[in-house]
Amino acid sequence: MEYTIDRFEGEYAVCEDENGVMCEIQKDKISAEAQEGSKIKKMEERYSIVENQNDKARIKSKMDKLFK
Repeated sequence: MEYTIDRFEGEYAVCEDENGVMCEIQKDKISAEAQEGSKIKKMEERYSIVENQNDKARIKSKMDKLFK
């Protein structure tokens, strides 16, 4: 299951899962590069950033339209 980081509060990242359910994940279990808006997925005992090519294409398209 993938999660999107909504915000950080103290030692936890407040995340939303694919079903819209909010949860807290300890920051020390998440990749240090993760930030608000990052998508993460549990890989063994830690959470790693998941790069979604569809998100990148969607964002690029919006940016292109914005700056034309």
